[in-house]
Amino acid sequence: MKMNKKKWFIVAGILCFFIIMHFQGNINQKLVEIQMGQAFKMRSMGEVNCYMYNNVKGQTDSTPNNTATGEWVFEGGIAISQDMLKKNKLRFGDRVYIPEFEQIFIVNDTMNKRHGASVDIFIYDLQQAKDFGKHKVHLYQIIRDFEHYKN
Repeated sequence: MKMNKKKWFIVAGILCFFIIMHFQGNINQKLVEIQMGQAFKMRSMGEVNCYMYNNVKGQTDSTPNNTATGEWVFEGGIAISQDMLKKNKLRFGDRVYIPEFEQIFIVNDTMNKRHGASVDIFIYDLQQAKDFGKHKVHLYQIIRDFEHYKN
């Protein structure tokens, strides 16, 4: 059976949609498990500038759907300014808590060097990101590996 290009693109698009939704579901499940009923040791990283970004050119580098870890962008992921990564010895996969959102985020991206003491929260909704603008938030690092993080 021969498929024309239009049908092939439709089938490929549907397949991609289901793959993305599968991974999105797994990531959201992990975040829910982390947030539900667990006590954490947290370390304050101070007050930082907070923005929201989308996977569109102009807000990202030349690969708007990929993070610095190589994975696809997802809501619940956060980009941290390079000075904050270094100063706080953060690693990709670490979790941070922002009380103003009452949410835990997974560090999976970095911001351009021109941004200092900042975080950029990924969100799909273009208008919500635009309306959010810039806010000051408190940032806490969730300590998982007590040997790695010496206070």
